[in-house]
Amino acid sequence: MRDRACCTCCTCCTWVPQTMHPDTGEWLARFLMYGSNNTLRDRGIWYNHSTFLDLIMSGLFGFRATGPLTFSLSPLAVGLDYFAVDNVRYQGKNVAIRWDATGRKYGEAGFVVLQDGNVVASAPTLQPLNVTLR
Repeated sequence: MRDRACCTCCTCCTWVPQTMHPDTGEWLARFLMYGSNNTLRDRGIWYNHSTFLDLIMSGLFGFRATGPLTFSLSPLAVGLDYFAVDNVRYQGKNVAIRWDATGRKYGEAGFVVLQDGNVVASAPTLQPLNVTLR
């Protein structure tokens, strides 16, 4: 997962190709197409596959839509000292989700959900939250 995440934010690759070798981290289709000098070797560079991010949001953060302007979080990120996702658009609202075990990373300890910069849900520990946006 770390290799795949790093590829989504490195300066050499702003897209996420589909076929990443699980052991080497190489993008298989690109490697094969460059090796054979295929003219389609740069196909898809403007397409960002969202499935990886969907897995992070639903699996790691436990994000589940529960209704208009509501969602739940059941994070599986046990063992992480911090994580965050910013600028998530949900029902036309801008949402940020942050966990900071000590407060050293984001300036405030705890599990926090913000809407447009304002706290809408929080907990002192990493635990399930039901969130209602305004």
